[in-house]
Amino acid sequence: MNREEVLRWLEVVARGDGYELNRDREELASIVEILARNIEEYGAPYCPCDLPGRDGARICPCPQRHEEIRATGSCHCGLFLSPPGERDKSPRGEGEGGARFGVG
Repeated sequence: MNREEVLRWLEVVARGDGYELNRDREELASIVEILARNIEEYGAPYCPCDLPGRDGARICPCPQRHEEIRATGSCHCGLFLSPPGERDKSPRGEGEGGARFGVG
């Protein structure tokens, strides 16, 4: 999958779950880049906040995202966000994910 295909796939996942993708375009692009690279190198979209291939490593979209979004307004890596009307209820305020990973 190239970056555009990964982004389209993530948009479908987010829409289906009732979430939004991170609105910070740079952060979103970094996440998409890492996911595309992990698919190419490891054969799966390992979460950018985890170590690819590690036993128990998260594969995006991870099942933990639902609980994390309910609790904080975003998934651990900041890719998926709660709907706008829900964000004011989250401890992170706007529910925007922070930079939790580096792009190499």
